Amino acid sequence: MDRPEKRQILPQTRAHEVPLYALDAAERPPSQSDQRREHLSLETVKYDDIKAAHDRLKESGLIIQTPCNWSEEISDKAFIYTYLKEENIQHLDSYKIRGSANAILVALATRDLSRGVCASTSGNHGLGLAYVCDRMNIPCTIFTSENVPEYKNMKIRQQGATVIVQGKIYDDADRNALAFAHHTGAHFIAPDDLAVIGGYGTVGLEIMEQVPDVTHIIVPVGGGALMAGIAAAVKSQRPYTRVIGVESNAAPSVKEALRWGEVYDLLGVGRSAAESLVVQSIHPNPLKILMDHGITEQDLYQVNDGQMKSAQEWLRKMGHHVELSGAAGVAGFYNPPIPTNNMHNEIRGHLFQHDHKPWVRVGHAKAVIVLTGGNVSL
Repeated sequence: MDRPEKRQILPQTRAHEVPLYALDAAERPPSQSDQRREHLSLETVKYDDIKAAHDRLKESGLIIQTPCNWSEEISDKAFIYTYLKEENIQHLDSYKIRGSANAILVALATRDLSRGVCASTSGNHGLGLAYVCDRMNIPCTIFTSENVPEYKNMKIRQQGATVIVQGKIYDDADRNALAFAHHTGAHFIAPDDLAVIGGYGTVGLEIMEQVPDVTHIIVPVGGGALMAGIAAAVKSQRPYTRVIGVESNAAPSVKEALRWGEVYDLLGVGRSAAESLVVQSIHPNPLKILMDHGITEQDLYQVNDGQMKSAQEWLRKMGHHVELSGAAGVAGFYNPPIPTNNMHNEIRGHLFQHDHKPWVRVGHAKAVIVLTGGNVSL
């Protein structure tokens, strides 16, 4: 198999490979950002980190434990017991508040945040940060790109944050936020910050509590942080449970990174209305965590916008309001109106191959699909 053309990215230089729109040339930071180096200083997220995040978030009252209910309709169609983890009804209608809140609570315990917090976002990460900062009187500046719908920018502004729209795609916003942090001293919280990933891992803890004999967890994937957090929580306790990611076929960056075992930019990304799934490169932290827990390219699937829209409409008829990217897991797992990649057939096939615990037999699979967000323009 020919290796695709790519541009290698090293973690310490990744942030400044394209022009920085936020600052004049004389004000741009050096190629090695102190904050990016600090952000990458730890190696991984462990189960104990996720358990601590769970306790911290529970005490703060900033999140709720979302339901994980059996879906009779999907189960009947797929012939697999299927449950929906409803992060679309989490505070702010997204799982992202888990990571944002945990990262700020951790930062408050270790640093002065008087100069504020900044971040890049495709919508929900920034919304979570803005929500928490507003309640703690911390200045917040959020960078988004031109492909983020204006209603998402408006929601962030309504939480009291300053929103700066610059760059064509998410990766441009990420670089601009890092430049702003270097220039102003604001604390940069990346979507793949280890404390953010630890917060996301609490989704996995709850799934194990709610469906103790889960065999498969299916997760929409953009930058890979949610999948990494869930894998760190679940695989460390139940190595036979399979964690499966579903990407947009417009940007299969996680699959390609896992295929070659390194972080790199896709030379181009396609268009997708699921803008949060269009990420040019996975960040180093989630890639390392995924690889440490045995996630491979075989655990990633791709879907197109048509499949996600069909799944979104199917979920709406079942009473679940999800954004397009939030429907990616259902689109990858089982989507009757549009033939997809038959993930559910593969799940059944894996049981024949005895690659799970001995007690698992055909017909005993239990799949949990994470509905990641419900921020839709109504």
